[in-house]
Amino acid sequence: MTIVESALAAITVQLETDLGVDTVARNRVLPTRIPVGGLVVLHDGEVADWEETIGKGVNQNSVDVQWSASLEVYFEAVDSEERSTGLDVLKKAAIDSVLTDPTLGGLVGTMIARPLALDHTAQAEGGDTRAMAAVAVVFDFETTDPAW
Repeated sequence: MTIVESALAAITVQLETDLGVDTVARNRVLPTRIPVGGLVVLHDGEVADWEETIGKGVNQNSVDVQWSASLEVYFEAVDSEERSTGLDVLKKAAIDSVLTDPTLGGLVGTMIARPLALDHTAQAEGGDTRAMAAVAVVFDFETTDPAW
């Protein structure tokens, strides 16, 4: 398993442990139904930056990688105050969960999680109004493995 996949799997497990398996999904498209209590979707993301360091000898090249994943946090309710409060509570819980161990047990160097954009609301077809917030999850690591 690559470092990136190991890190994303560890983040998923941490979120599931803290928020519940029914509240967390990975790489799920826009959901048609939001569970009671909300939904957090981790998207794998992409390389944000990388730098190769060329060393002497065989296999001494290393790569410093910064990876940017994202969380989409959804909360659905008829009442706008309940919806806003529910989204805020779930977003904070997701960020706190991700940052429980910012090195993922030494797998990555550092990790940050921060809101990406303003919260959005939309009317679900035939349903309640949902709110969504995006959160960036950025981690970095160094490796000599060319597959990362």
